[in-house]
Amino acid sequence: MFNSTIDNLGLDWFDRDRVVQRVLIFGSPIPGTSVLHWRILLNIDFSGNQRSVLLDLNKGGAESRTGILLIKSVNYSTSQSAQTSFPFGVPGGITVGRFIDLVLGLKRNRYRFDSTGSGCRYWCWVVLSDFERAGFVASGSSAFFLQAIAGLAQDNPARYPIPAPEGSFYVSRFSYSE
Repeated sequence: MFNSTIDNLGLDWFDRDRVVQRVLIFGSPIPGTSVLHWRILLNIDFSGNQRSVLLDLNKGGAESRTGILLIKSVNYSTSQSAQTSFPFGVPGGITVGRFIDLVLGLKRNRYRFDSTGSGCRYWCWVVLSDFERAGFVASGSSAFFLQAIAGLAQDNPARYPIPAPEGSFYVSRFSYSE
């Protein structure tokens, strides 16, 4: 799919039909800063293949604030760089394609980071909330995520700022590309 806010060239299309076993939200250190970059993994295989689909909103665009959603098949079920991770169970039978279609259908790829270039943790929480409303993860998952972050922030407020920096979702003026 060509869209200036989506990079799905690394998605193996057969993964769209694979069933998600777990959603993992994780934060990895950003070199030279105290904060973490937050991403979502849709785990589809815990056996020897350790297969997942990564949803990673990165800064792009000329001003480096417009989000570019990377959707990519990867051969791991957790990131080695993850300092913090939160697993969420998924009821049986929900495919990667349904998760991706929900994210794109709600236009979660249309996101601008805040003026400091932050907002990925907030984006992950919004997407987790979308998954919860759709019944893709258990009720209370998004509240658990916020409470867990608040607990971590007590020990390390620089790494887990409260409230999380928030970017903003926007609507494109060009309906033909939607």
